[in-house]
Amino acid sequence: MNYLASTLGQVFTKEQIFEEVWHMDINSCYTVVINDICCLRAKIEPDRENPTYTKTVYGEYEFNA
Repeated sequence: MNYLASTLGQVFTKEQIFEEVWHMDINSCYTVVINDICCLRAKIEPDRENPTYTKTVYGEYEFNA
């Protein structure tokens, strides 16, 4: 969450998030990002089916305050 919050308005691929947060090559396991975004939405979104803060933009993610 700190990574996304420190880069408000920028759009990142799952690969970019995984490599930046976990400091591992994407070949390791990239479903971790999908699961973490889902958990993050469950915690902060008023309606996680229609997210306000964590947007998915063509398979990439954007965090807005």
